[in-house]
Amino acid sequence: MAFLLRGLAATLLAAGVSAVIAAPLGFLVALGRLSRRRVIRWPAVAYVELFRAVPILLLLFAFLILAPRFGLRLPIFWQLVVPIVVSNVAALAEIFRAGILAVDRGQTEAGLCVGLSPAATMRLVVLPQALRRVAPALVTQFIRLLKESTLGYVVSFLELLHAGRVLGEYTHALIQTYLVMTLMFVAVNGLLSWFATVLQRRG
Repeated sequence: MAFLLRGLAATLLAAGVSAVIAAPLGFLVALGRLSRRRVIRWPAVAYVELFRAVPILLLLFAFLILAPRFGLRLPIFWQLVVPIVVSNVAALAEIFRAGILAVDRGQTEAGLCVGLSPAATMRLVVLPQALRRVAPALVTQFIRLLKESTLGYVVSFLELLHAGRVLGEYTHALIQTYLVMTLMFVAVNGLLSWFATVLQRRG
């Protein structure tokens, strides 16, 4: 059990670090997509369309195989986290963009009318409303991110799924091990789903 708990802790750590990095980057890419300057908007659009289409597993293999050929050798933890971040930045950017566009344009005009700059209007008026609207979608995306961290076996990162496989093969108790592992995933994802429901009701 202790071995599985260490695997769960590693899974939560990888997912948490990925989320903390991906969320602000996703917001910046969303602002890039909304920019009126084509030199900013086009790269942001290209990034989102590319990495929303590329499977996360392919990104993992790319970092695992191609990165060392270019002299980029990452620790195992970051071999998992970086591809997850790259993929989720694109998904989170679309969530943030949808939230910003969902805010009534009159809110922006009202902020400008009272003397706020466009940046201040975005920060003080539009962004708080957008975040309230997309909070449930963000939690749902983080659940998906947590599931993606189970691909750690590709880079030999001992997250929960990998730990369960190792323990099951060592003890020859595959069914019991996988049952406990499943209950752990259900508990964590259930808690996040409940949190998303609470946010949805408050929104």
